[in-house]
Amino acid sequence: MSTDNQETFEEAEPVSVDMSVIEAQNRAEVDIQISTANKYPRNLTKSLNNCIVAVTMDLEMAKSCKYSIKRGGKMVTGPSVHLAKLIASQYKNLRISSKITRNDGKNIYSEGVCFDLENNVAFKVEIPRKITDRDGKAFSEDMQTVTANAANSISMRNAILATVPRFFTDRVLKEVDAMIDGKLSDKAFFLQERARVFSTLKTKYGLSEERVLLACGQKTLEAIDKESMRLLIQLLQSLNDGDTTVEESFPLSDADKQAAYEDRLKKKAEAEAAKGQ
Repeated sequence: MSTDNQETFEEAEPVSVDMSVIEAQNRAEVDIQISTANKYPRNLTKSLNNCIVAVTMDLEMAKSCKYSIKRGGKMVTGPSVHLAKLIASQYKNLRISSKITRNDGKNIYSEGVCFDLENNVAFKVEIPRKITDRDGKAFSEDMQTVTANAANSISMRNAILATVPRFFTDRVLKEVDAMIDGKLSDKAFFLQERARVFSTLKTKYGLSEERVLLACGQKTLEAIDKESMRLLIQLLQSLNDGDTTVEESFPLSDADKQAAYEDRLKKKAEAEAAKGQ
């Protein structure tokens, strides 16, 4: 039988990788970046002004600049991932990275690094993110991927904010607060924004009006003031960014807890009855 048209394949030989060469290439890359940073140093005043212009030019950008999460029974507020990225782009001469370092089956750990090439200072931050539900069951692969992406964003944010001077971030946030407060002082806008936030929390996250009111410490919709609205805007941003969960920041009322408890008991009894048949 003729084999003229038959393809032949040779087994590929393993290729050895000289790690010293890769390390030398990485060092050379960093050296070039450091040299460029020193050649074109940042102008703090210009960088700060550029950030302020960017956050106050667009209302949606301003609303995305802060987050709020509940930790230890207290509400914690700070600059969001979006603001950290904006600051990094305008502060300049930063080398930033984030990656998942390990997964122990209960948590994944992300490491964020920010290297100030101009000042030769670097900060490394590691954060854990839970990948199991309340019953200890591991998330699906898709949900673990979503959680990993959120963890990488958060560790990167924390590394950037550890590197950039606090005064820089605080000055930008002051302008963000002033812009949003000014908008919320307009009654028409306030009512429109209140309706938008409550509608989004209901349709996207299944939160009842009662549960949202409980989170901001108010009993009625009409009792919500500017401070409550700022908090709800930040809580919504935190949910969208994966900084927090519905369970963490929007606690159940006593009635909801009792109903959920009774529902779990009912399902458990039904499952046991089904096994006995």
